[in-house]
Amino acid sequence: MSALTAGSINEFTYTDAFEPRVADNGELRAPSAFQGCTCAQILLAASMAPISLLKADGIPAPLILVLNDPFREYDNSSRRQALMVLKEFAAANGLQLIYTTSSDDLITGNAVRI
Repeated sequence: MSALTAGSINEFTYTDAFEPRVADNGELRAPSAFQGCTCAQILLAASMAPISLLKADGIPAPLILVLNDPFREYDNSSRRQALMVLKEFAAANGLQLIYTTSSDDLITGNAVRI
């Protein structure tokens, strides 16, 4: 989480209904309580966290992580940082990463333009 938010948010939790919550000034807040990019960063981290939890418990993680335009709310700098974190996460967990994007600058490497 910290790598996605440049250190502004270091951890989050889930409710019993598996909804992400972020500690903010002593209160747990929903991602929607935050503005644009920060909300998107929290949601991206929330998509990645279950894979880390499964791996920590010795349970095989899924082979594919599919995300629908996860960077649409990001500025250019945050977008590039998040993509780097996501690629490192996928490599470390043996995941094939599939994401859609409306950002032409993210179409690199083995990307396919449709």
